[in-house]
Amino acid sequence: MDNLVFRFGFTQSRVSARQLVSHGFLEVNGKPVNIPSQALRPGDIISLRLAKAQRTLVKEMKERLANKKQETPVWVEVDTKNITGKLLSIPGVAEVNPEADPQMIVEFYSR
Repeated sequence: MDNLVFRFGFTQSRVSARQLVSHGFLEVNGKPVNIPSQALRPGDIISLRLAKAQRTLVKEMKERLANKKQETPVWVEVDTKNITGKLLSIPGVAEVNPEADPQMIVEFYSR
């Protein structure tokens, strides 16, 4: 979940996304969540809990989304006005664009 929050562009880093989830500022399908490692399914909607979030946080997130420099992946949909994101599909290896070569990792651990 924390990686998805980062991919939406809600935060600047994965560490801050993890903290945002851990502190209970987000909800999935209208239910509060504080587990960063929670697995999500296609169709799940992540949104900011406006009752919990402070006005400065909401303002920061809206500014960040408006000035977003990173591209949004094709497997997610982001509503910048309402600070919500939707997981459209589970990404494949080619869509995630891993920083490391998965084949090299498999070869290393198969020794």
